[in-house]
Amino acid sequence: MEGLHTTESLKLNREYFKGKVCIDIGCGSAAVGTVNLLNLGAKFVHLCDVDDSFIEPASKILNATPEFNNRWEAKVGNALSLPYEDETFDFAICQGVLHHIADDKDALKEIYRILTPAGKAHLSIVGYGGLIGNFVMRTMRDEYRENETFKSFIDDNLDVESFKSVIDYLKSLLKDDQSEEYKNCINLLTSISNLIDKDLILTLADRIHAPLYRQTKEKDFHSKVIAQGFKTCQRISTTPKYKNIRKIVEALYTDYDNDLAKIFFGDGGTMSFIISK
Repeated sequence: MEGLHTTESLKLNREYFKGKVCIDIGCGSAAVGTVNLLNLGAKFVHLCDVDDSFIEPASKILNATPEFNNRWEAKVGNALSLPYEDETFDFAICQGVLHHIADDKDALKEIYRILTPAGKAHLSIVGYGGLIGNFVMRTMRDEYRENETFKSFIDDNLDVESFKSVIDYLKSLLKDDQSEEYKNCINLLTSISNLIDKDLILTLADRIHAPLYRQTKEKDFHSKVIAQGFKTCQRISTTPKYKNIRKIVEALYTDYDNDLAKIFFGDGGTMSFIISK
């Protein structure tokens, strides 16, 4: 799953989160970042998102772990106007949010405002370019807007079973001529079907349906961060653990300077940074 980090991957000392008050901005209903921070030893985590629809499912997840009791609070909050006092938090995470905001500079200003003088933040955004990046972030989104047949298919069939049914249909169209090519095609389609899961479908839905999805070059984002007053902006990486077809390229998320990674993902797919005030 994307978004899970250790103190090592965050380039922080092992006891860093002890006694720290943190915030998970744009936490989502699964509150993955909040759970991550609490498991890393954060004293208290505030989690917020743009409307109250996240509160019930996130609370259910957090309440299921007794060790989290009295260590978190959920509140509605917009990344452009966070409902917290200046210099409240030692550490902030904002994962997969900034690329949905029209002016991410304003969100960076807010993060700077709420951090303590020695505060840090972990940010993740979508990088720019690459064969896979451009197909998912441009081609699919353009097709959804311009191709009514594709739009109808996505709107009506964006679930695991529907995708598997399409693959079964393609298999049924293949003529069994007893050739090696036929067998290889059947095996390939079967493997693809086995590598489709709910996480992949949810990712596709997010990429296609989000009103705004900005791709950013690493050097441009670094400049934005420093321009808002932060002292440092360091890129970090972790290898996600996928159980779907993305597992084929999961190692390239870590080795993002690899030539093949640059061909597939351009500036690196999802880029993660640690920034310091």
